[in-house]
Amino acid sequence: MRRIGEGLRNNIGKCFLRVKELNLNGFFMMDSNLLKDITNQLHDLKEIHLKDCLRVKELDHAHKYEKIHIDIEQVSLRSYLSQHLKDNNQSFDQIVNIDGGFSIIVDSISRNGAKTPIRFKTNKVSQLYTVGELRNLLNIERPFPDTSKMVAFGRLLDDKERLMNYGFVRDSKIIVITF
Repeated sequence: MRRIGEGLRNNIGKCFLRVKELNLNGFFMMDSNLLKDITNQLHDLKEIHLKDCLRVKELDHAHKYEKIHIDIEQVSLRSYLSQHLKDNNQSFDQIVNIDGGFSIIVDSISRNGAKTPIRFKTNKVSQLYTVGELRNLLNIERPFPDTSKMVAFGRLLDDKERLMNYGFVRDSKIIVITF
């Protein structure tokens, strides 16, 4: 995310000076300071969309940009999934954004004392990856043509300590479902 942030901060003003509408829907770790830096460079910006930025911080600077419409719906998707999984005695650890669509990463759960991977049913194919496999998959595709991949997995996979903080052990099985 830091690399994505620096790229946006350094280049967005040069490339998109006449942008009137900025769509950052689903950017997983959008930070209010980064957003402030971006919007400061976009002098023609009239509308910004931040729908389902699940960890967007308090936009304490929003009052400074009267022309910007802030569209944040942080809770709806998470609440829906939480209830859906709870009804099935399941839980999720993270929701991320990949390939422009939301994915849910579900760690294994304890069922009768044994760790069992969850496969959350959707109308799209779900795949079971190890952390290592995901890292290799992403490494193959660098540099990223689509920044959503970096936003989704940059922090999660790039350093082991953060990976452990998220509750995933290296090469343990996790499930990634895109819908």
